[in-house]
Amino acid sequence: MDQAGTYWRGRFVGFVRRWVLPVIAAGALGVLAAFLVSRAMVPEYRATAQLYLTPAAGSGAFQDVAVGQSLARTYAQLVTAEIVLRAAMSSVGWDGEIERFRARTQASQVRDTSIINVSFRDPDPERAADAANAIAQAFIDQSRTLEASLQGTTASQLDEQIGSVQADIQALDEQIARLRASVAASAPPGQPTARPDQQAQLLTLDGLRQSKQQTLAQLVRARDDIRLTAARSRNALTLWQAATPPRRPDSPNVVLTVALGGLAGALFALVAIGIVRYRDDRLSDADALAERLGTVAIGEIRLGARPRSLAGKLFVRDAPDSLEAEAFRSLRTSISFANPDGHPRTLLVTSAVPLEGKSVVSANLALVFADAGTPTILVDADLRRPSQHDLFGIKASPGLTDLLAGDAPSDAILEMRVRPNLIVIPAGPPPSTPAELASSGRMYAFLQYLRELSKDGVVILDASPLLTVTDAAALATKVDGCLMVVDSSRTGARVARRATEILQQVHAPVLGIVLNKVTAREAGYGYYRYPAAKSGKTGRTNVSAS
Repeated sequence: MDQAGTYWRGRFVGFVRRWVLPVIAAGALGVLAAFLVSRAMVPEYRATAQLYLTPAAGSGAFQDVAVGQSLARTYAQLVTAEIVLRAAMSSVGWDGEIERFRARTQASQVRDTSIINVSFRDPDPERAADAANAIAQAFIDQSRTLEASLQGTTASQLDEQIGSVQADIQALDEQIARLRASVAASAPPGQPTARPDQQAQLLTLDGLRQSKQQTLAQLVRARDDIRLTAARSRNALTLWQAATPPRRPDSPNVVLTVALGGLAGALFALVAIGIVRYRDDRLSDADALAERLGTVAIGEIRLGARPRSLAGKLFVRDAPDSLEAEAFRSLRTSISFANPDGHPRTLLVTSAVPLEGKSVVSANLALVFADAGTPTILVDADLRRPSQHDLFGIKASPGLTDLLAGDAPSDAILEMRVRPNLIVIPAGPPPSTPAELASSGRMYAFLQYLRELSKDGVVILDASPLLTVTDAAALATKVDGCLMVVDSSRTGARVARRATEILQQVHAPVLGIVLNKVTAREAGYGYYRYPAAKSGKTGRTNVSAS
């Protein structure tokens, strides 16, 4: 696997190792919450009745099937109509609101069929079945009533006409009977024949009656034809399968609810992680530094024990085989590669704000240069909060301010040697105007003197933070290279960007940024990260676990 593949594999493994436990914990909480909610819910049973819709006879079987499926979708929307539900509520004795009854009712078409499912949910399985059947029957009755009202208008009119004709025929029959009785009563004995006028009247009434009979026959035939046609064109809705009391509750589905709860918890954790990482302005690793500041880290220093204390922070001296000591050796190599002409003779180490670990970095960097055989002078130029005397356990005075003021002999510097190749100059008594002293010509001349004193060596200045005072910015113009230490656990990109802008404004030679207090998880310890080639550009370095 190439270097890029190894790096991204390390990044992915690091991300997984960092966040897998929170995601699993969130998923477990989701599972627990879903289980408790499921146990607290009242079980509800779902009973389902099935209706079968037979469409009116058409011109072909395929058309009938298509029409039936289309009608079933429409009918399914009408099941929850108020007129249907109120009839069902009355049937089962439901005394609640119709909206609650409707909320428990569900009607749907079985896909690609003429079957309609009518379901009802209720904590009582018996009542759920009764309500489903009542709704189905109420819908059947209402649909039949509706179709009868739409198709029975013409037949009703014909029935009225038939009744009228039948009444006329009955009236004619009565007139004929009365006339014949009158003829029989008025005829002479032995001559039962009616008079001519009576015969003419009987013939007229009989003709009218025959005409009415023919009209009646036509009306009856027309009415029967209409009813037959209506019966053939009627959509038949029947109860295909009645609902029965279910044995198992429909909700809650404990298994599904628990699975969804776990998934929701894990997704919530992932979203929260994404939001936190998006809003987190810290430069937690070299990738965040490259992404937010557009620069690479010249080194990454692992977070050591007791990060807030100065005790035990000389890793190169006290724990030369530690990961921290190896990281400082890698940093020394990167500094040498950062300049095509070799390592800078004068090096300033600063930070954006206090407590980022610049003094610890300065001290250990001086130790690794000295251990490599390079004559090294470490100057505590933080005249406001000096700490090198505490790190090395030496006297705070005489120091830098004494030497600049001429209050100490020049050979006193040689007496500040703490190792064969390392001289540590403490800050000395605090001056009244540290900023003016840092930018003075005496400071520049003193630095030149130290360059000459450590031939082929390096002078390292531990300077004040950039965003609190102006001392470091003034000193940055007098050195060959500047390192800015960034606390990866708390320093934000905006703060670091402002500090680098200050160095750019004074045209300071910036070698790069050192990420300090990087956790092993963020730094990717255990994977090789190679120093950049000697091309004048700074490269990111790290330590191998081997």
